[in-house]
Formats: sequence, structure tokens, C-alpha cells
Amino acid sequence: MENGRGTTARETGPPAVVRLPDGQCVRAMVLRRIRDADGSWWYELSVTLWARVETRRRTVDRIAGEPAPIVFLAPAAAVTPIEGQDYRGVATWRHPATLRRTRRSQPPHPGPASGPNRTAAPWDDDHPGPDTDFGA
Repeated sequence: MENGRGTTARETGPPAVVRLPDGQCVRAMVLRRIRDADGSWWYELSVTLWARVETRRRTVDRIAGEPAPIVFLAPAAAVTPIEGQDYRGVATWRHPATLRRTRRSQPPHPGPASGPNRTAAPWDDDHPGPDTDFGA
């Protein structure tokens, strides 16, 4: 089953709790983190819901309910980590505009571009920091 990104919806990731717009909280699988052009953080999540499936056997049509993964985006503030889960392996995608803004706002490095005097920059890290991760 395609999920619109050219990959299958059967991807795996650690579980987290997501608050739905109506206030319900459900467990979802975290597929990746996304930093949008405006700097906001989003999470691509997957939940398994019921889907109506029609099958035809010979001349008989059958309709049944089967579980189907549904992939969606939620703002980081609506996603809460579950204690004991490891989120370090979750892929992170950042909009190129956020990388350019971050680079322009960084002070110059005290030493050469590489070597022992180079300090790590935010875009060197594959994961959001604690102030942006899960809307904290």
C-alpha cells in the first residue's frame, strides 16, 4: 500500500501517544520528524484503522473490514513520547530554508571549518534537541 511518499505504509518506528483534534489520545508509530519551512516541527505517524475491503469470488461480492495502516502528519505539540522508547533511530527531514536560516544566524567558528577547534552546529545533528523534540 502506497502512502504518497513512494514507500510502503508498513514502515516501522517506535510508538508514541498522539492527541487527536477531538482530544482523544491514541498510540501511533513514529515514522519520521519533519522541520517545515517556517521552522515548525511535525511528526509523520502511522495508526492502524479499519478499512472496507471488497473482494469478488466467482460471482459473489464480499465486503469485509480489515486493518489498514494510515499515515498522517501531526504537529509536534500533539505528540508525546512514551517512557522507555528509543527515538534516536527516527529519521529527520529538515526543509532547506530552515538550514539556511540556521547557518546565517550562527556565529563564525573560532577555528578552521574542520578540526579540533570546530564546534558542532545544529544542522550537524540528525535529531532535534530537547527544546524542539515532541513539542517540549
